[in-house]
Formats: sequence, C-alpha cells, structure tokens
Amino acid sequence: SDTMPKEMNFHPWGLESSDILKNAPRGEYAKYKSLQQTIRALGHENRIIDILKVDCKACEWGIYQDWFTSNVDIRQILVKVHQVPSNANNFFRRIDEEGYVTFHKEPDIQYEGGNCVEYAFLKLAPEFFGRESKGTLSW
Repeated sequence: SDTMPKEMNFHPWGLESSDILKNAPRGEYAKYKSLQQTIRALGHENRIIDILKVDCKACEWGIYQDWFTSNVDIRQILVKVHQVPSNANNFFRRIDEEGYVTFHKEPDIQYEGGNCVEYAFLKLAPEFFGRESKGTLSW
C-alpha cells in the first residue's frame, strides 16, 4: 500500500460554503465543514497560510467568500475553476479587492472537456496598490 508522508494530513470532511451550512437542514451536510470551521477545528486561527490549494469540482464559486472571512492570512491561492457561472466577475473582483494579483493562469485542456482553468493568486502588500488593507491580520 502507498504510505502517506508524515507531513501530510487528510481529514474526513468536505468543504462547503458557510452560508449553505448555516441554512442547511440538520444532518444534510454532516460530512462537510466550512473553511472557518476547518480552521477552528485544526487550531489554525490567526495564522498565516502560505498556500491554499482549491480543486473541488465547481465548489470554488460557492466557497470563495469564506477565504477572506476565516481569520487567517492566506498568502497564495491556487484554484482550479470549473465551468464559468454568470457571477464569475464577482469572484475575480473580490480577489482583486482583497489585494491579490494573478501570477499564473493555465487552461486545463486534458480534463473536464477543457472547461477548467488553473489560477494562481499572490497577495501583495496594500502599499503596492496605494490603498489600505481590508483584512484584520497584519501584513
């Protein structure tokens, strides 16, 4: 059998939007946690996350708001976007408002019928943009 490196941990839950979990009937999403719940469960509050990698078969469109309200400082976001919903502009606008820039973009033409794109976003210091940071954590 394959052995997992000791530095790698898997947890027995999926990721879902905090809004969906807040309004879901009890038990319907028992195997899911929001990013905030995950961070709390793992004791990662007020920490820096160097890289957040998200590839969740289109859940990114529902969970991205949680990336910015989870009481952590995420330095890089690597996300594979699936399909493109009508509200995709809101996703990219929020990324920009939070001080991230795109440093890599690559179409994934091998899977999902070519309807996916890998993005890599890097958080820059607010001074780079000449604006104040909206975040609660210090740079």
